[in-house]
Amino acid sequence: MQRVGAGVARLTKLSRSIAGEVAIVTGAASGMGRATTLLFADEGARVAAVDLAEEGVAPVVEAIRGAGHEAEGHAVDVSDPEAVARLVDQVVDRFGGLDILVNNAGISLPMPVDSDDYEAAWERTLAVNLTAHQRLIRAALPHLEKSGVGRVVNIASTEGVGAQPFVSAYTAAKHGVIGLTRAFAVERGRTGVTFNCIGPGPIRTGMTAPIPDDAKDKFARRRVPIGRYGDPEEVAQATLSLVLPAASYINGAVLMVDGGLSIQNSCAGVRPPRQRAGEAARQCSPISGNLKINRSAYLLCGTLRRGATFDLPCDRTASGLSGGVAHRRIHMLLSQTAEYALRAMAWLATLPPDEAIAAKELSTAVGIPPHYLSKVLRRLVLAGLLTSRKGQGGGFGLARLPEEISFLEVLEAVDVYPDEKHCAFGWGACDEAMPCPLHQSWDTLNRQINAWARDTTLADVLASSTGGGGGGGR
Repeated sequence: MQRVGAGVARLTKLSRSIAGEVAIVTGAASGMGRATTLLFADEGARVAAVDLAEEGVAPVVEAIRGAGHEAEGHAVDVSDPEAVARLVDQVVDRFGGLDILVNNAGISLPMPVDSDDYEAAWERTLAVNLTAHQRLIRAALPHLEKSGVGRVVNIASTEGVGAQPFVSAYTAAKHGVIGLTRAFAVERGRTGVTFNCIGPGPIRTGMTAPIPDDAKDKFARRRVPIGRYGDPEEVAQATLSLVLPAASYINGAVLMVDGGLSIQNSCAGVRPPRQRAGEAARQCSPISGNLKINRSAYLLCGTLRRGATFDLPCDRTASGLSGGVAHRRIHMLLSQTAEYALRAMAWLATLPPDEAIAAKELSTAVGIPPHYLSKVLRRLVLAGLLTSRKGQGGGFGLARLPEEISFLEVLEAVDVYPDEKHCAFGWGACDEAMPCPLHQSWDTLNRQINAWARDTTLADVLASSTGGGGGGGR
């Protein structure tokens, strides 16, 4: 029985200490890598802090040594295979072995898939975020196996279990990190070395530093059950838990450190449902039940309430690209107000030009709560898209022919940004964290979306919907 103090004995045998162990941490100059390096040093490990530039790792090493711990800095481009091999040899020569490897270094190079620079961004992203991981593991493996408590932790991301537009290379790499971790865990499990993975969510790091704090707060309130961004040390603590000698039976695990983001339904916590899904489906109009815009934009009532997928024919030359006409598929979120406006306008477009419908009847027909519909109708009337026919038996009708009303006009009618910070795109607001094309956040995408939305009319909606088999009559 192990004695841990005067008259106190431990009742368990597995150690929760990494004191004296040797660790390599890449991407150690800032963010999660820096926090991990400092935490390991606090726990008594001898740490090799690795980053691209010497000036990045020097302050980290200085802080560790200043606190009385042991550390060494290494300026290494982890995408360079020869530099990776030298790094492992130098660390083993300096400290006499290697027990822990944390592959944290990573980059993100956002790039549309049809960009001329996409190939270069893809190659660089995968070289740093995925290929470097396997090279470091393979170089370190003989030493980790000798250790007896060898631990490998690869830092992935919530992008490893999901996806966002314009970061496909990053997303592919992070999915690959999870696959690589699991494959090595299976292949080398009997050696005693464990391979595990951390999936950070929105964390306050250098990569997220350009996002203003208020934008971070908005995103966290909408998407993270805990309601905030995480701190780098919270990720570091999770990493520490996987490298402990006591973590000997944890192998091939993916530990999400994201405040619950990856398990929450994207609509959860945004707005309470107004009606049961079945009721919503029964109340959908023939075209809003499967609203098909220009043969490729979908708004699905009751299920995909605020989503649209656009297959945009875009002029690559006008976008500053080359190669003629191309198609790109884009997923965006619409606010509830915008989705309701499009649904109401599509229904009204089926009426004869001289016919109107009462608000109560329209509410029942399209499955929009009356109090919400009144707000939407008021904005559409003020925008000149609808007429309120109080003196003609009541009701609402289109102010112009369907072919004269563009998709963009409907969105702009219900958009009250910036005074009230409510945007027709996103979950109630667009910002630096979740920019929208309507407000010039992404210039190239904005031009394409706006051009498409101006050219797509309610008449196009009706023609493609009836051709697509929306089903049923009123």
